[in-house]
Amino acid sequence: MPIDHAALTELCDLVSVATACSQAVNWVRRRLPGWETHLVDDGFLLAMPPGARPEGVRVLFVSHVDEIGGYVLGPHPSGGHRATPIGVPLQALSGRFLQCFDWLDVDGSSVRPIEARVEDDTLLVFGKRLQSYATAFTYLEPTRIEGEWIIGKALDPRLTAYAVTEAARRLADPEVAVMLVFAEECSIHAAEKGAAYARRRMGGLRLVVNCDVPGLANIEGWPLEQCGIRITEGGRLMDPSTALRVHGELVDRGIPIALGASRTGSQTPLFIPQCRAISLALPAEEAHVTPTRAYLPALETLIRALEAIPGTSPAR
Repeated sequence: MPIDHAALTELCDLVSVATACSQAVNWVRRRLPGWETHLVDDGFLLAMPPGARPEGVRVLFVSHVDEIGGYVLGPHPSGGHRATPIGVPLQALSGRFLQCFDWLDVDGSSVRPIEARVEDDTLLVFGKRLQSYATAFTYLEPTRIEGEWIIGKALDPRLTAYAVTEAARRLADPEVAVMLVFAEECSIHAAEKGAAYARRRMGGLRLVVNCDVPGLANIEGWPLEQCGIRITEGGRLMDPSTALRVHGELVDRGIPIALGASRTGSQTPLFIPQCRAISLALPAEEAHVTPTRAYLPALETLIRALEAIPGTSPAR
């Protein structure tokens, strides 16, 4: 089944920074009509096939949906507002046209352009209806597909958010659920809420599969044109025995997934105390810059791997 390019680019173009993720939540609900969903503010969205129950979930796919950007602070004497970046170097925003939105926006109606510049190591933003601590912003960079490549602003983590949602949709298995955590770029607390919920409600959980989009420079073991399983995140082991078994069984099934490591961390360790957990990654050419690009055939391989993982021995 091919990738739905229209749905993928729509997800990448949505604005969802920090825990202001209502638009991403709406996208998932449209993509999974009729599914059972559980929403925790500033935390996560859990989606399960119709009739499924949390206690019956055996495999949990996890990704996050926030993107790099920032939020507005107080007014500045220059007439603009001070702002703080999230997950992006200060100078990378200087002189850029951005898009901002109200933190509590649920339908995208508040999205509007703003401009940013840096003065004396202070990020200033200029635009209409800026509200201190209640307006978030990100890059204004439409996503495009050129041949086998996708190019855009929010490939981390939107590619893996698409992958876990699409794999769960295709499986439609009441024992497989998907959790979209709202924040990783600026905070680990949203993922902690997700892990705490899993401990309380998902007593039958056997395997958590966390997926992320690191920059290629953070990956060891495979090229940009491939996805893989990470034995380590930021130097910490991620259930290597489980990862090796899953990797071997996927390769035996003809799925060309790599095995390697990552210099940066993700959310996987939060779920390890409860059950087996593995870390999958689809690299982008660079992390936390715009535009960047990723290889669509590698995304297709990742979806195939996710579809097959519930049938591997560590998941049973």
